[in-house]
Amino acid sequence: MTVTGADGKSYMLSGGSSNISSEASLAVTLGQTLFCSAAPVAGRRVAYAWFVSSASGAETLQAITTINGFAITAPLSTGSQPQTAVTADNSANSSYAYDGLLTTALKPGSNAYVNIMPTGTAGMGRR
Repeated sequence: MTVTGADGKSYMLSGGSSNISSEASLAVTLGQTLFCSAAPVAGRRVAYAWFVSSASGAETLQAITTINGFAITAPLSTGSQPQTAVTADNSANSSYAYDGLLTTALKPGSNAYVNIMPTGTAGMGRR
């Protein structure tokens, strides 16, 4: 998105999302629960968007979680944002626009203390 700053100059703002992770597949039948998890990455993730589909390449947004785990217990919803909408790492602004306190503090080399919690039970959170 392009915005005009108080100085009258135009700036390109990123959307705040990172690029997609690698795809994984697993056959699940009705009545089973699919437990998903992703490796935590310091300074890059504060939430996780889960794109799931019954066919490769047709993934749609099923949930956004604040932990690195997700459990699917019901049939997939339809009509959500397609995975193809995320095509680049937009987690930081490349121009002079301010990224925000968390983005600045969580960047590698900022000397901020970051504690990555262990992966909890998918769908349950950390305990």
